Amino acid sequence: MGSILNYIKIRLGYSDEPDIIIDTQIMDSINTAFAVLSQIGTGLKGDFVITSSNETWDQYCTGNVALVELIKSYIYCKTKLEFDPSANSTINDSLTRRIAELESRINSATDYPDDQVVNEGGENV
Repeated sequence: MGSILNYIKIRLGYSDEPDIIIDTQIMDSINTAFAVLSQIGTGLKGDFVITSSNETWDQYCTGNVALVELIKSYIYCKTKLEFDPSANSTINDSLTRRIAELESRINSATDYPDDQVVNEGGENV
């Protein structure tokens, strides 16, 4: 599915060409976002970190395309807010709300995967 670092760099408006200073700063923010996903109990790889542009989205999460897209958006928003926050507080507030929504959706997607049927009481059937 492609490099996590390069995907985030491009979304942030940077070239995917290697730049050790920028890459290191962005990787720190990306790794923080992955740690938060682990801490909020998504059940995904808790010890996952990126150290270069070699790590891919498939290495973190496979199978559920919708979940991968949620995670990509989440990692981008968290990285944007930490690495390159806007001078406009309204934009930062919007990103913060989006992050909270994505956390909730990612939790739901990992708690109840597509192949699992859950009844109204929240019990597996």
